[in-house]
Amino acid sequence: MNKPGSITLLFIVISQIAFSQESILKRHLVYEEPLMNAIKSQQINYKDSLKADLYFPVMKVANESFPCVIFVSGFARINFRKVQGYIDWAKLMAVHGIIGIVYETSSPGSDFDYLTNYIVSNSKNLHLDPDRIGIWSCSGNSLLAVNKVNSTAQFKCHSIYYGLTTTLNSKYLNEVKDMSGENGFAYEIKSEYVSIVPTLIVRSGLDHWELVIKTTDEFINELLSKNLPFELINYDHGAHSFDTSENNDTSKEIILKTIDFFKKKLN
Repeated sequence: MNKPGSITLLFIVISQIAFSQESILKRHLVYEEPLMNAIKSQQINYKDSLKADLYFPVMKVANESFPCVIFVSGFARINFRKVQGYIDWAKLMAVHGIIGIVYETSSPGSDFDYLTNYIVSNSKNLHLDPDRIGIWSCSGNSLLAVNKVNSTAQFKCHSIYYGLTTTLNSKYLNEVKDMSGENGFAYEIKSEYVSIVPTLIVRSGLDHWELVIKTTDEFINELLSKNLPFELINYDHGAHSFDTSENNDTSKEIILKTIDFFKKKLN
């Protein structure tokens, strides 16, 4: 039988873990612009009761259409519509003339396709240009994003922040699959990576997830060996989630470079 003291200690540990996770979900993007406060969102039901929030630029013309960036959700148990960093990223995109889309999911692989199909089918009413869609991913979400980019020509560009980028030829497939089972992110690897979609890779040199660095470096080498298009930002002193945890000039510069990447590729 557990002693009262042991039960109390266990409760404290569990509470600290829960508090830490909650704090991460509430962290703001370290770079913000005043106009972000003026950005409004439109809520849609893209599949049954599943919702997405579209953060819009300030419209200048009634029938104006904008490019968009989808912020990929690869975890069914995390509602990224409520994650502050994702919301701030979407608002920042909107400030720079790009619709930012964050959404909830119960089945990451298929729901991503439902969302994409919905916004394309309703593009006129949403003031969205279906030929100018980019995607942004990070961490465990990138595994789903990389393989979605590889399976369709729908997207014009993709950025990856400190992400798992495992492909069919990876020597880390088993490790990533195990990590997926332990952490709950979508595992979807269907074919050899051959995508010519321009990709921005942001590598965090001090990432505490060793497997993220290993798969990122492997992915970079694969792209090079196949002469596929990508840009690399190596933040040598950056940690995982630096964009919401490291308030310094380098983090802010990388965020702005990412915005410029999307503006250029979604023109």
